[in-house]
Amino acid sequence: MSQDCLPSENRLTHLDQLGQARMVDVSAKAATKRQAVAVGQVQMSDKTFAAIESGNAPKGDVLSTARLAGIMAAKQTAQLIPLVILYPYKRWKF
Repeated sequence: MSQDCLPSENRLTHLDQLGQARMVDVSAKAATKRQAVAVGQVQMSDKTFAAIESGNAPKGDVLSTARLAGIMAAKQTAQLIPLVILYPYKRWKF
């Protein structure tokens, strides 16, 4: 699929003229502030929620474990999303 019909400012930089994925040299790009937001929902029983909220879950501190899992996933972004350039992260907020 060709992007020739799109104005140059609307073309995807990671696709060549034939629509094939390719790497892009970003070494000359200036650093920019970026923000990503992810949202999720977890369903559980009232009993489970009460145990987590009180810190009495049978398997320990559930919220700290979830926070750590989120940090570990964020650090793997470049391996999980094709053609993502790994930039140094300043912080994650959960």
